[in-house]
Amino acid sequence: MGSVIKKTVQILECAAAMEPCSLAELTDATGMKKPALYQILKSLTETGMLEKDNRRKYHLGSRLFQLTMRRRKRDALRYWGERIAQETGKELGESITIAAILDGHYRRIAVENTRHSIRVVEFAYEDGRFYRNATGRMLLAQLPEQTRNKIIAEDGLPTLEEWPEIGVGATLESALQKIAALGIAEASSADGQAVYLAVAPASGQRSAQECIPIAVGCNLPSFRFTDAHRKYILETMWKAADRLFALLNERST
Repeated sequence: MGSVIKKTVQILECAAAMEPCSLAELTDATGMKKPALYQILKSLTETGMLEKDNRRKYHLGSRLFQLTMRRRKRDALRYWGERIAQETGKELGESITIAAILDGHYRRIAVENTRHSIRVVEFAYEDGRFYRNATGRMLLAQLPEQTRNKIIAEDGLPTLEEWPEIGVGATLESALQKIAALGIAEASSADGQAVYLAVAPASGQRSAQECIPIAVGCNLPSFRFTDAHRKYILETMWKAADRLFALLNERST
């Protein structure tokens, strides 16, 4: 198996350096026997790692580009997510979370804690369910219905502990629709002392192909989420979400 993998890597490296290239050219470049090389090339073209044109020449395939682009997007998300969280946390003086959906799962990408002596820490679930916090709910709400329903089918409905206001599927759907319409997910702690907020890019992620769904969250004591400060917090969060969305999509085009 290890030998086959090494040969496959060698073939891809040669194809990348020589494309477009023929079977004969790859045979010379790799030193492999033509029948064995042909079988690996056949598998690589069937899986989209390589493509063969009408001249029977091989090129790197679209599937390979998709995989590398996916990695680049994730690296960019981590890089810019950390910076946006730091900048927004510094500007607001509140705890900021950047979250995303990766491979159908909730992921916290970056967290910046507040400088205040009284602060609220988000539920410590880096790879948890969507329902438990505002960023997860916001991420679900902005998804296309088919994608959202698939995640709900896999995760099940929220428990009473995760989302006390939700009881049945129809109620969950209406709650998510309301979040999408308002552009804000808001939750409070059981004692009412803490507020958990999340927003998505106002530019709208549904229309962007292959984009990673993102949300910006803010966790703070409820006494600080009032009047002018409330408006300032939400405007700053939307600005941060839009900037992160723009940075990620500028670098993926």
